[in-house]
Amino acid sequence: MFKGSTRPLTKSEVQRMGFADDARQRRRQHRRAAKRLLKSGGFFNGNSMRGTTFHAVAMWHLAHARVLAQR
Repeated sequence: MFKGSTRPLTKSEVQRMGFADDARQRRRQHRRAAKRLLKSGGFFNGNSMRGTTFHAVAMWHLAHARVLAQR
């Protein structure tokens, strides 16, 4: 489980990261990014195992998707 900060991203952070302004679209983008990271991982490690950087980033994306769902 992701244990970092799950505060909503500010508008400037959203624009800097290249996410959509609409919360629903941004939630879908977070979910897609997490799914992609968990399925494919990186070049050297095929799938994302617990504790890897790819897994941690995927959990961050899922946590932000949950925060957006609660709004």
